[in-house]
Amino acid sequence: MKKPLKPIGLCEICGREKATQCHERFPDTKTNFRLYGDLLYTRENTMFACAHCHASHAKHGQGLVVWDEMEFCAALCIEPRSKTARAKAMFR
Repeated sequence: MKKPLKPIGLCEICGREKATQCHERFPDTKTNFRLYGDLLYTRENTMFACAHCHASHAKHGQGLVVWDEMEFCAALCIEPRSKTARAKAMFR
């Protein structure tokens, strides 16, 4: 299994603090990892954040981007792998 990226540079939310944490736009849950594996740890799916902004996201839901499966697949130019997302894709 590939490890998540190491945060570099400044926080992509506030732009002031050093980035110390990685936030996956499409979460790395067990199900998502089973479907997409190491694709969850690509730069396209990762935001670098400082501890304050990452914690604020958990408390207030602001700042960090959260994708659903369709947005994740569109960003990576791949076909959806879950039954639900494949069905949604057929009706678009």
